[in-house]
Amino acid sequence: MLAVNEEVRALAPILNRPQVRDAVQARIDGPGELALRVHEEGRDLVVVAASLSGAPLRATFRAAGRKAGVVVRLGEARPGRLEDGSFADEFAPYAARLYRLTP
Repeated sequence: MLAVNEEVRALAPILNRPQVRDAVQARIDGPGELALRVHEEGRDLVVVAASLSGAPLRATFRAAGRKAGVVVRLGEARPGRLEDGSFADEFAPYAARLYRLTP
């Protein structure tokens, strides 16, 4: 629980900023629902995504106006690529993910 508190505390300056509407869209492959928040930090986008489904799901994210870049899943050393403006990820039931999209 302390680790989660520290993570939230570290993200508070970003999460307290206004959301950026329509900067990132998510499409779910199959049934399920995903909650999505997007914030800017400099030129980066910080994406908070949470599954509202009791079943695993796969989501494809599209960043408006961006064709390429780096996608980092925060809290993990698993960088990926933003290709043709999109990236995808798998979610366990009720899982949450934090991403940083860097041009």
